Amino acid sequence: MNKSKLYRVTLAGLWGAFALSVAGCGSSQTPATEIAYQGESQEPVDGELKALWEQIERLKQELLAKSDQDSSEEATEDNDVGETGQDQDCLLPGDCVKVGQPPVVAPTFGQVLETNPSHEKDNVNPGQPVMMVKFSKDVDMASLDNTLTVEIIYVSGEREIVPVTKVSKYMGISSAAYIQLNLKPSMIYSVTIKGGADGVKSPQGTPVLAEDYVFGFVTGA
Repeated sequence: MNKSKLYRVTLAGLWGAFALSVAGCGSSQTPATEIAYQGESQEPVDGELKALWEQIERLKQELLAKSDQDSSEEATEDNDVGETGQDQDCLLPGDCVKVGQPPVVAPTFGQVLETNPSHEKDNVNPGQPVMMVKFSKDVDMASLDNTLTVEIIYVSGEREIVPVTKVSKYMGISSAAYIQLNLKPSMIYSVTIKGGADGVKSPQGTPVLAEDYVFGFVTGA
């Protein structure tokens, strides 16, 4: 219930209370309900009700003045909401959406579904000239080429970057990539596909992975 309705209900309650008071006095003149609702200019003739009538008139004026003040404040608040373009029902600043602007939608990331060789696979044929990576979303192959790192990890802990010769679609599928490179025998390989804002992108330019994806394998002799 807004404030103006609340004040009208309060005034009605005051008139009702006055009517009950008149009825309680047992006056045989005008019925109590008629005295209570005849209008502002007509006062009851019963002297015992004069003080109650004056009290009700005073409270009525106070309520009407308060109603006008609150109505003015509500109008000011509405104007402020219109200028900022925010929903007045917002509980927190982050909950509000400005008029004319679409809501900010968090990006939906994909994931790596499959790799060949699979993670931690042993005795991978070093003569195998290609790796395959399958994503849950379409991938821009040029961005994958720029965000893919293949390394050899030596027993000493040192790392050597292995050049990738080509990245292309697997059988024309945009969500699967062929990665061509030259493997050496008896080596530990680590493959990192960069994720996040600077990582592999979709054809629309949006990030495909939320974070880096890493898998590794070992080649045979």
